[in-house]
Amino acid sequence: MSVTPTLYATAVTQYDFGGTDAWLTDTDALGPEDTTVAQAKLGPPAGSGNFYSSYLELQTFKDAGANTLATLIPTGSTIDGVEMRFKRLAQEPGTPIGMTMQDFSIMMLIGGTAGESGDEKAVGGDWPASLTWSSWYGGPTDKWGNTLTRATVIAANFGVAICCTNVNADVGEIDGQVDSVEMLVYYTPPAGSPQRTLVGCGT
Repeated sequence: MSVTPTLYATAVTQYDFGGTDAWLTDTDALGPEDTTVAQAKLGPPAGSGNFYSSYLELQTFKDAGANTLATLIPTGSTIDGVEMRFKRLAQEPGTPIGMTMQDFSIMMLIGGTAGESGDEKAVGGDWPASLTWSSWYGGPTDKWGNTLTRATVIAANFGVAICCTNVNADVGEIDGQVDSVEMLVYYTPPAGSPQRTLVGCGT
């Protein structure tokens, strides 16, 4: 089994599945970690009182050298698994009153906008108060409940979708922020192709 270098999203869309608040400056979640963030303001007064963000749909993943998955994964390879993590925080504006934010939905994106597909990967637990990398979602042999081929993962609209929830949106506002998303794709290349050694990768 081989693995891609660390991959970063280079394109983003949003999907409102009904009664959600949009992410502000969603393009700030693209690329490696930096000082800018996508932000979802959930609950009154800045938000509409909604409990959930729209899906932040990260796609068109490339490595730090701007190489696409079509370049990185040899033709004829079998896709074994995918994992991702994201750097996020939750912050109360003004005086803290004990608001909390959590994952609501973490899913694979196939086919672009509204293409959330397969297993639900959201986990319990509050988002931290400072920018911190999440644990890895998925794994080397985890296809997220989807049938994955090389054609699937090299498509520009393949990626992951993130939706967060304000657990107490009827009480007050809390802002979710996402700085960066990292992805690894595990694959078995055809016989005779060079392999990338799995050293220090994800889980």
